[in-house]
Amino acid sequence: MIIKNIVSLVKENPPPTSKNKSNRGRKPVHSWEKLVCICILMVVFGLTYRDIQNTALSLNLPWNNEPYPDHTWISRTFKKIPLQYLEEMLTRSAYLCLNESGWKKGILASDSTGVETDRYEYEVRPVKSKKKFEKIMVKQYLKWHVTAILDHLIILSARVTSKKTHDSPVLRTMLNRLKKCGVDLAGSIFNADRGYDGDKNFQSIFGMEMLPNIKQRINAKNKGKNREYRKKALKIFNISHYIITEG
Repeated sequence: MIIKNIVSLVKENPPPTSKNKSNRGRKPVHSWEKLVCICILMVVFGLTYRDIQNTALSLNLPWNNEPYPDHTWISRTFKKIPLQYLEEMLTRSAYLCLNESGWKKGILASDSTGVETDRYEYEVRPVKSKKKFEKIMVKQYLKWHVTAILDHLIILSARVTSKKTHDSPVLRTMLNRLKKCGVDLAGSIFNADRGYDGDKNFQSIFGMEMLPNIKQRINAKNKGKNREYRKKALKIFNISHYIITEG
């Protein structure tokens, strides 16, 4: 059922692509919609390029008159899909999973983690032996931000940013995307650690009719005109729900 829903979702929202105005050359072997659909299913099922290559035949996609792509084709397609389109489609796909499971409300959480890459970059760091700053080649690290429903372990939204990006503003962009896609999370509990402690985050969560269960910083002040949402969130904070999330 989920496969049919994603296929119809891709057909209803055709992925943008640059059209080749030249009439020369061979016609495309694979349709763009089919390739994008396979890429989305690969992410939803958590498969690798080679795994989805071997699984594509059993998906029974409606493009039976076309050959199935290998992992190279799938990899090239995935890199060409606009990030904004991919994020929106993955959010809509997650919403389809929720509808199929019958989920209405529950516990959500947001967190981030560092991801090591195989690339290198230059950073200015102090060299104690020379008593000065120098450019040093170091491994590049990225930050992966995720908002998920813990009841079914469904990722609603995800973003990859620089390792220096703070968690708090990224959460608001992910919540805005969920709101734009029409994901109804009313009545749910939203858990997060102190990195997401901010009045604008509380305002966004309350605005989606959820209950923020975010651990607030010890030295944070709740006085002033712009602290009303933090005060409101502090009163309803439930440590038992927070412990369940950490466990």
